[in-house]
Amino acid sequence: MDPVRHLRQLLRGKRGLWVALNVAGMALFLRVASALWVRPGERGTPGGPGDAFYWFLYVVPILAAFFLLNVSAVLAILLRTPKPERRVALAVWLVIVALWVGVVVVDHHLSFRSIDAQYGKRIEPRCNHSRAM
Repeated sequence: MDPVRHLRQLLRGKRGLWVALNVAGMALFLRVASALWVRPGERGTPGGPGDAFYWFLYVVPILAAFFLLNVSAVLAILLRTPKPERRVALAVWLVIVALWVGVVVVDHHLSFRSIDAQYGKRIEPRCNHSRAM
């Protein structure tokens, strides 16, 4: 069987819709989360677009919705899928979960701001040697 035909058969019906929803969700997540990413010319500088309210009100609900969708999917796979098809369905589910992990890692990497040492303030520790013993 040729690979394209095999892939079509693998992703037919509800499974294909579920995969398409997840891929669209990953794109939506990256689009919404990209508002908080460090701008290319601003790497290493203090400050930035980070806003906890934006993250909590827009980004977290997308993650939560797809987390619930995917937990529901794995429960449906385990409880309703016939045994011969279960392995394939679980493999597809694991691929989708791995893709979500990758998307979240990319978001974290692009939104993390490490401040260059040139913007820091050096604090020298002071020792008080004048105390009487």
